[in-house]
Amino acid sequence: MTTLFAQPYDISAHGFYFDSFDDYAQKSASLRNDYGDPVEEFEIQFIDGDDIDCALASSWSLHQGDISAFFDAVSDWEEHLEKQIKLDRSDLEDLKNKATKAQQELDAWKSSWAEKTNSAGLPAKATPQIAIDA
Repeated sequence: MTTLFAQPYDISAHGFYFDSFDDYAQKSASLRNDYGDPVEEFEIQFIDGDDIDCALASSWSLHQGDISAFFDAVSDWEEHLEKQIKLDRSDLEDLKNKATKAQQELDAWKSSWAEKTNSAGLPAKATPQIAIDA
């Protein structure tokens, strides 16, 4: 979850944390300074979130006019990353299965070779050693 802070330019007002555009809109609409006047202008600061959200906020140059678009982008980015992570996990599982199958085939071949060399009376060290680059 991404957390931002709205720091009022009005020094007689106190800022607030928010984690969605709706949260920002609600809090900013009800905010008053020490004299009871509405607060209208804020500096937006990135406080907490994933590293990728921090990089996005930094490159975005956040301001109060584009908070909604920023949260939409964060949401879209998270959905994209979630899909990519699922695909990556699937690819890794496929590679693991292929490597396991290849290892089993190699073990079977080595076993068969050892049996053939033993039945032919060849020394056991005649079994070839095969190195597989991982």
